[in-house]
Amino acid sequence: MSLVEQCRQWLHQRANVPQSPKAFAEDIGRWSNTPLGQAILSEEHASIDELLRYRFGYHLCAFSHIQGCELMQESRINHKIQMVQLDGLKESLDCQSLSEKGLCEEASALPFDGSRIPLATDSVDVLLLHHCLEFSSNPHELLREAQRVLIDHGHLIITSFNPLSMYGLFANLARFFKRNQVWRRRFLTAGSSRDWLQLLGLQPLELIPHFYRLPISNSALLERSRVLEGLGKKLGALNWGASYTLVARNDVFAANALKPRWQKPANAEQFGSAAIGRQAKKEKLKLVINKGKPSAPTTE
Repeated sequence: MSLVEQCRQWLHQRANVPQSPKAFAEDIGRWSNTPLGQAILSEEHASIDELLRYRFGYHLCAFSHIQGCELMQESRINHKIQMVQLDGLKESLDCQSLSEKGLCEEASALPFDGSRIPLATDSVDVLLLHHCLEFSSNPHELLREAQRVLIDHGHLIITSFNPLSMYGLFANLARFFKRNQVWRRRFLTAGSSRDWLQLLGLQPLELIPHFYRLPISNSALLERSRVLEGLGKKLGALNWGASYTLVARNDVFAANALKPRWQKPANAEQFGSAAIGRQAKKEKLKLVINKGKPSAPTTE
């Protein structure tokens, strides 16, 4: 095996490591406890709280790979459902396991396998997917499931990492040199997310970028680079934040079947003339009409 093939095989192994659910939960938990992870999550939580504060309905459902994220506290919706991924293990949803996963006390727990949402069609008013698409094995299927469970004019809130940012550039480099599985997933751009949503009939409404600072896991350096936040907000149209929150609405329009409108004759005389004319044409006869009144057909 040549040196080029060995390097190519090494890069492929580093960039495409099989994702163990249990190991991934541990890796993303360690990332969320770092100063960088806490800074990004705090800005995301502030935006999500502001969005949920003005969303109303009967049922709110949320899912996040990051344990301990209470994302539904500011919502005024009474019935809250928090989906729980069981990490591929046969766990029972008892009080101890739920408290360890950091579930909201007011939320109902629901098992979730990462792609299929175990809810009825047209049953959820607001659905929140917090860092789910970039870590899902089938993000297209997950979006189809989200569109299925949402009611007409229901809202979908998606939070994802942005590859077109300094954080995304750091993640692309870190995936080859670090063993943390957080870096070894393909992040989705906001444009790709918009296109997927529009194909499913979901109308994108708002895009909120987060965290323009340097992707450094050091509290002192993060505070010093806070000046980049002002620059990033002035250039917000470029969307070069570390992550973004996308809000979409499920616009489903019902189609009414149109019945054919048949043209009726104005009076019986026109109907009689048309009927006699068709019969005469069929038998190759000559039709003589006097003063608008049909006469009997005569042969030539």
